[in-house]
Amino acid sequence: MQVLGIKVETKDLTMKLSLIQSIGLIAKAVGECVKKQGYVFTRKQELISIMLDFIKAEAADSLRTPVRPLVMSTCANLIPLDPPLTENDAFDLLKVCVNSVFSLPPETHTPERTKDDDVLDPKQRQTLYTDTLDRCSSC
Repeated sequence: MQVLGIKVETKDLTMKLSLIQSIGLIAKAVGECVKKQGYVFTRKQELISIMLDFIKAEAADSLRTPVRPLVMSTCANLIPLDPPLTENDAFDLLKVCVNSVFSLPPETHTPERTKDDDVLDPKQRQTLYTDTLDRCSSC
């Protein structure tokens, strides 16, 4: 995957989360620093598309990582930047975020253990669900 022309390997969860968080922090800083300067964040749509790809790559039937809430938080930081999203882009963003949350099983559902995944303890799962729903409501 390329992000702004730089090849990025996102198979490692820690690297993926760091990339998502970094983009979110940059968007937040840019938004706060250039509110009245008319700065145009020309790669905004590209970054939002990459964020949406991260959500789409998540398993639809389980919530095991903080990727969804972090992506939603990052998108919330990108949205206010110029240029404004088109109506279709805003709809797609909302659709992907909402569908990724509402496709999840109820919080009380205990996912089956696979050989590659560790099942979260109930407290971690509850925190992850709460964070995800909170972020979804901010989009």
